[in-house]
Amino acid sequence: GISVADMAFDETTGTMYLSAKAENDWGDVVGCLYTIDLTTGELNLLHTYDSTYDMPYAMTVANGTIYAIKNYNSGLFTVYTGEPYEVEKDDYGYTYTDTVETYNLVEVTDAEGNAVVPVTSAGGEAIPYYSQSMTYSKTDGKIYWAYYSYSGTPELFVIDPTDFSYTSIPFAVDSEYIGLLTLEDDGFTLPEAETIDQLVLSTESLLLMEGETVQLTASPLPWNAPMGALLWESSDESVVIVDGDGVVTAASEGSATITVTCGEVTTYCTVNVVRIEGTLYAYNYFNASGSYGDWISVDLATMGMESLYMSPVDFIAADYNGHNGKIYGYDANGQAYCFDPFSGECVAIGAPVDTIPMDMAY
Repeated sequence: GISVADMAFDETTGTMYLSAKAENDWGDVVGCLYTIDLTTGELNLLHTYDSTYDMPYAMTVANGTIYAIKNYNSGLFTVYTGEPYEVEKDDYGYTYTDTVETYNLVEVTDAEGNAVVPVTSAGGEAIPYYSQSMTYSKTDGKIYWAYYSYSGTPELFVIDPTDFSYTSIPFAVDSEYIGLLTLEDDGFTLPEAETIDQLVLSTESLLLMEGETVQLTASPLPWNAPMGALLWESSDESVVIVDGDGVVTAASEGSATITVTCGEVTTYCTVNVVRIEGTLYAYNYFNASGSYGDWISVDLATMGMESLYMSPVDFIAADYNGHNGKIYGYDANGQAYCFDPFSGECVAIGAPVDTIPMDMAY
């Protein structure tokens, strides 16, 4: 999985960017920049950063450029989104060409080379990535950045991307703005609705026990397509029943297919139903009806329980011997016993042991 830091949308290209922490092929956690397919939700990795401290923790797009803030004492940085490129390197007098596949953020500086928006959180400690947010307003052409540090007063910075002048507005103490955005023109509007190309089920296969129920859900692709009424059907209702809300009930052993249809689009889920038969014996330690617990039988087909005998011994470990039908176990004093679950007879075996068994297996 990934740990998302921030997202930014470039209106000039229609691209949604996402900055996040993720594991690379060697299991190391690195900073990553992705683009998001807004139809399927799939992530495309653009590139990684040398360190999670050098990744964008808050970012926005202004006039086609991605601006970002890093984790520690932060100035304003730009984010490279292009393809890998070659650079000339010189190590110990040896010059060679290397392909750059990891990209550091580029700090924005003034004509004298000084960092613009030189911000350090109180005490110089890290600004948590989950406590930052940045947005760009087309209305006034300003970048807004809010941050919350572990100590000190949270602030909102208003940055002019034309000359990088800025002002700082203190927030109320303990305010934490993590979803900063601006509404332009008439406010927020969803993209134009589209026709459903595909239905995606919450799962394409199920393995159920008789009597078990599961909720299936269906989502449209593209995500913003209008969802009409769903028709749920089972290929064999003697095996699997599905209601109009997608609730699946396993009726009997066998296989069946659930079909869900929306308009002209259809998708399927294969359901296998199994019957588990047999009896499980257990020591019910928490039975409060006697000085010790009772031995019970559990019908695996119905999960119904039946008390067999009150136990004459307070067992802490026990297991069943399938060869002679007896249960062997120990009490808290290390005494071993042989217990007949059908007659209730319980016989001590030998002398107590010095160790206290935790569990047994036959």
